[in-house]
Amino acid sequence: MGQPGKETAIFANSSHIAEAEYERDTKTLTVTFQDGSTFAYRGVPVEVWGGMQTTPSVGSFFHRQIKGRYSHEDMR
Repeated sequence: MGQPGKETAIFANSSHIAEAEYERDTKTLTVTFQDGSTFAYRGVPVEVWGGMQTTPSVGSFFHRQIKGRYSHEDMR
């Protein structure tokens, strides 16, 4: 991760999510989980990305606001 034009957040305190990357142009959120799996979620609004960065529990936020709401692709 960490490519030009993308924003990256590392979640050192999360037991579920290792890091996430957001591309504003395509509204794509790529989430890497602690088990190493990576999924790209399409059409995620920038407000959701902002909330993910500021929430006290990124795993809970992910389950409430992202999982099952946006189309996704396994990036393996």
